[in-house]
Amino acid sequence: MSSQSDALKIEPYILIPAAAAAVFLMVMFIRFMTGKKDMVLSDQIIKRYFADEEMGVPLKLVTLGAEGRYALVWLSTSSPLRMLRSFGHKIVQQELRYQDLVFDKNRPTKVCINSQDVAHSRVSFEISESDLHALQKLGRES
Repeated sequence: MSSQSDALKIEPYILIPAAAAAVFLMVMFIRFMTGKKDMVLSDQIIKRYFADEEMGVPLKLVTLGAEGRYALVWLSTSSPLRMLRSFGHKIVQQELRYQDLVFDKNRPTKVCINSQDVAHSRVSFEISESDLHALQKLGRES
């Protein structure tokens, strides 16, 4: 009887890599079947997001990045400037100060936001010239 139970034992040096490989293959299969999930931000999505998150707070300015992954939003609050970034099917919001924005001298429509911590990595994106002027005007007024 003990010889049968010895035959069914699987050594840990075989079991652990096999389990890790099975999990990896399952994750890859699910990823392959569902495809890439990057939300493209739009005015409508941002307005709906803030209607849920900041109820009753009017948006003064919505500035979309050229590729639709980032947006700057100016609210009518005491800390008005927010950056939104798409993260899969979710929106991540980061509170900023106008001084956190760095404009490229060679391409003034390129906005850079340096890393504030591990969760918010460095970001750079292009905005339109009209949005740039509106953003600078609001920055001067604050």
